Amino acid sequence: MNVRRISAFVLLIMNAETWQKLKTLFHAALDLGPADRAAFLATECDDGDADVRSQVEELLSAHDDAGTFLNSPAWERSSVVVSEESEDLSNSS
Repeated sequence: MNVRRISAFVLLIMNAETWQKLKTLFHAALDLGPADRAAFLATECDDGDADVRSQVEELLSAHDDAGTFLNSPAWERSSVVVSEESEDLSNSS
């Protein structure tokens, strides 16, 4: 029973350490241009960190794909959407 608790604790610590590394690399890579990110990750992630590198690359891709999503309040965007829908309805008549 004690071995299981110790194993679970070690796994939890490793996950926390991995998350901290992912977070640190992600934020550092965000400060770079997209073209410089691959070289940065190649330098910072050794062969044993291939999984970490892959996860950081996925996070960066998701961040880039999100664009400016949620950078402004939804009510500001809602007036644009309503206006576009009104135009579509009037053009289809």
